[in-house]
Amino acid sequence: MKVNIRVATMADVPVLEQLITASVRGLNAGRYTQAEMDAALAGVFGVDTQLIADGTYYVMDGPAGPAAAGGWSGRRTLYGGDKMKDVEDPRLDPRTEPARIRAFFVHPDWSRRGLARRLYAECEQSARAAGFRGFELMATLPGEPLYVALGFSVVEHVVVAVAGVDVSFTRMARAFMVEDAASPGIRAGSLMLIPNTLDATRALVAGMDASQRAELSPDWTARVTSGTADAWTLGYTMELLGTGVTVGMCGFKGPPGSDGAVEIAYGVSAENEGNGYASDAARGLVGHAFGSGLVCVVRAHTLSDEGASARVLLKCGFRRVGQVVDPEDGLVWKWERKQGGT
Repeated sequence: MKVNIRVATMADVPVLEQLITASVRGLNAGRYTQAEMDAALAGVFGVDTQLIADGTYYVMDGPAGPAAAGGWSGRRTLYGGDKMKDVEDPRLDPRTEPARIRAFFVHPDWSRRGLARRLYAECEQSARAAGFRGFELMATLPGEPLYVALGFSVVEHVVVAVAGVDVSFTRMARAFMVEDAASPGIRAGSLMLIPNTLDATRALVAGMDASQRAELSPDWTARVTSGTADAWTLGYTMELLGTGVTVGMCGFKGPPGSDGAVEIAYGVSAENEGNGYASDAARGLVGHAFGSGLVCVVRAHTLSDEGASARVLLKCGFRRVGQVVDPEDGLVWKWERKQGGT
């Protein structure tokens, strides 16, 4: 059975707490004593709802409940759930500070199936898109081998006193690969989103017939014609990593407005549909937008049905907020994802 990744919601909190307890008791025995597990569950392990509000915590659903969960954070807290926090959790500076890997838990029935690795790949993709250059984390003793295999190094071994019980953890760190971080474009899952150039975009417009040009936004056309267009306008070519094969196009419909909002759009060529490329592109655009510091809400529009585009947006943490009438498509659904929530 294939288990898909989705963005967690506040409604997931009760079952996530159950997952955490099952994971700790089922996978930590032999490395921690009963007293240590009891203390950690009472004082450390638990859901950090700030991650859910930020849209950076993910769930993998099994037939009987969550199979795994985990996420990342652009905030200062290194580990622990809500029970460990009593002050505001400030944001990190991605230019100088690593993001955090947070709260990875796998249900014992789903262990050793690669779920944690898939969660990590999702987290790295999103953190890269937000401008971060590495991760830091606090690992449990059973979790340390996984993170070593993922390229993390041990920074220090830490003993935390919890309710009078000493519990051991390992602080670890990993810098993202230099060649990936320095490459042009936005790393987006299995894709690299390559910025389109002004010359290439003008050539594309010049090759359109009259009916195609009539579909272009006058504001967008004016920016391209005047030479004032940048990546917010010119968009990106979706290329498969390591191959250079183009599978579609995506981008923003213009620079952020005075309200801090941008709209995204994406399209995958017919022969490449059904491979998750639209979801990868959408996540990459969202992460890039929020990481710019200029955007507080990302919007999108789809036809008014629960088709492929709507499913992509749901998987990427968007919420349907209403419907509007489009001059060409008629009634369409309006979607939003806000920074710090959905």
